[in-house]
Amino acid sequence: MTFCLGAGSTFSGTAGVWAAANYPSATGAVSVVGTSGATFYITGVQLEKGSVATGFDYRSYGTELGLCQRYYTNSGSGNFTGYAISAGVIPNASYKVTMRATPTMVVTNAGGTGTITIDNISTDAFRYYNSVANQRDFTWTASADL
Repeated sequence: MTFCLGAGSTFSGTAGVWAAANYPSATGAVSVVGTSGATFYITGVQLEKGSVATGFDYRSYGTELGLCQRYYTNSGSGNFTGYAISAGVIPNASYKVTMRATPTMVVTNAGGTGTITIDNISTDAFRYYNSVANQRDFTWTASADL
């Protein structure tokens, strides 16, 4: 299967006609790469393992997003704020969905004083510590790539 985003006239042939040549595009087709601001969408395509095709899987956006978040998720565009009455443990934080494996965590300090430390990382949650008794803003990412 070929998705042609643009081809010169040498590689264009009459649509719907078999030819003994390499024609990945039809004559007169609009070149996506040659059109400023063009958008290319692929829908209704499903990759299959093996040589037997199965029925198409129609999934909602929420279901597909949750499946993706098993591999990567983050605290979002806003900061994740931790409060501590005194330095030490702050309760567990949960991921949006259960991760596929124990993720690698990256914490980015967004301001304030002190240090945020994350441990007890599991597929469901993690614990974070604040080194000082104050409000501390930070963001985090969790990656459970293959």
